Amino acid sequence: MALDRTAHTATSNLMFAYDRAIIRLMDRTAGELSFRCLLIAGLLSLVLASGCSPRKDSADHYSLRLPRKAVEVPIQRAGEHVFVQAKMNGAGPYWFLLDSGSQIGVITEDLAREAGLKLKGYVAVVHEVGGTATNKMYEGAAFDLGGAIYKASSVAARPRETFRRMERLHGRRFDGVIGHGLFLCSVLELDYQKRILRLRRRLPADSQMPPLQLSSAQEGPILTTSVMLPGGKVVKGRFLIDTGSNSAVDLIEDYVERQHLVFGQQVEGESTSLSGSLRIKQIVLDKFIFGPFSFEKVPAGITPAKFTFDGIIGNRVLSKFTVVFDYDHSRVWLRPNTSFNEPFDRNTSGLLLSADGPQFDKIQVEFVRPNSSAMAAGLHRGDVLVSIDGKASETLTLDSVRELLKQKGRNFELKVGRGQEVLGITLRATTSPE
Repeated sequence: MALDRTAHTATSNLMFAYDRAIIRLMDRTAGELSFRCLLIAGLLSLVLASGCSPRKDSADHYSLRLPRKAVEVPIQRAGEHVFVQAKMNGAGPYWFLLDSGSQIGVITEDLAREAGLKLKGYVAVVHEVGGTATNKMYEGAAFDLGGAIYKASSVAARPRETFRRMERLHGRRFDGVIGHGLFLCSVLELDYQKRILRLRRRLPADSQMPPLQLSSAQEGPILTTSVMLPGGKVVKGRFLIDTGSNSAVDLIEDYVERQHLVFGQQVEGESTSLSGSLRIKQIVLDKFIFGPFSFEKVPAGITPAKFTFDGIIGNRVLSKFTVVFDYDHSRVWLRPNTSFNEPFDRNTSGLLLSADGPQFDKIQVEFVRPNSSAMAAGLHRGDVLVSIDGKASETLTLDSVRELLKQKGRNFELKVGRGQEVLGITLRATTSPE
């Protein structure tokens, strides 16, 4: 979720935060700034171009104009994230991360200028990882998604350099986040297997899928579900269904402590966001129950980030389904695809990798998990991958290297650059949690 959400990439629990907690909207007045405090929930609204009226408790407005009954938009996947291409105010196209957990959209300041957006004011955000920042707010953003025109009355803008670390971890460029305003405006279907986003005014009449009822659509798509602990104890919790998270499941530390949850083996990871970094714990859940479905041996993280809900369901679980969101009626549908019964794969190397350079072809070590095979092999943060099993790194993508490192119990022959040296290192993938 892009308002401080945790998400796993390789060994790391990535928090792609736009930022959460309390937002102070500063309107520009004659030489002064007047402050208006808004809770995050107050940023939500619904304006349907197909005749629906905005919700009375909305402080921000969204609308969607569909040229026909349904629009299909191709999506791309990178590091378990979902990206969608759109034009903005006639400029572009650009790539955006699709995030059901982000309650306001965010773009780069460069894009705001290119699209000719009007500066509306400023937003001061209290970060979940600590500290505050003041960002610009723009109005007049219109996104063209395959002919469907999505309008948000306000979007936040951040400098391009604040996106760079997240781009390196994704191994691709992107220009912003389309948040759950788009979900509020339509029945949104995300077909992970066919890599298609469908936008509709209403659910197809022939749909036979039984819905799951959301406990909240104002905070985001929150569902009451269950975690099974070692020994068979089942604990319920409120989990955000988060298309902006590339984890399987994340548990909020406060929830773990409140429920006195005890897990077995835990390993250390690093959580990184636009706001900063956190240390997190990585575990494996015996069983996770998601509506009528259940999964065993689910990789999960425990994050110290603060939320009003108990956990997050990310794309590593969601991608086993076609997911249909109907925010207007607080419902979601899950239709399993052919990957449903496949076990969760894990990066067993202990490495978090990133990609740098104009073409994102400079693959390097971002983080080495303590007590991992990567640490035992002598890999360091900042090492640059020259080759893996004789294949030059320039011929590989970040995602393809990550897929290789999920192969358990085998050796990888690496050459890495460290300073002026090129070192040969043998890395053995183990079976420890990601």
